[in-house]
Amino acid sequence: MTNLESAARKITGILFAQQSLASAGFIAAATLNSIVGKELSGHADWAGVPTAVYLLAGAFSAFMWGYVFDAIGRRGGLTAGLSIGIFGSSLTFYAIAIHSFSLFLAGMVFMGM
Repeated sequence: MTNLESAARKITGILFAQQSLASAGFIAAATLNSIVGKELSGHADWAGVPTAVYLLAGAFSAFMWGYVFDAIGRRGGLTAGLSIGIFGSSLTFYAIAIHSFSLFLAGMVFMGM
């Protein structure tokens, strides 16, 4: 096996592990978002709203990210996207701590972007 094949095998393994963990995290987050949404809103009817907000933010921002990636490149775009996601998750954490449903939804928008 050449060095190139070895590197390709290693990268493939890392990508597989990353995608598996990301998928598991997404499923867990969707479940927890419903529970937290119900608790923060006080109404069971609003349980699915946080996940819907997250998914809609991702859908509506996808077009924008194409332009961002063209303008600043792949590395810059990924850094910007991950930074916005970290900000959103920090905002949702704070919203849970202070029991604010509206702030939780705002954090979900940033996480979805």
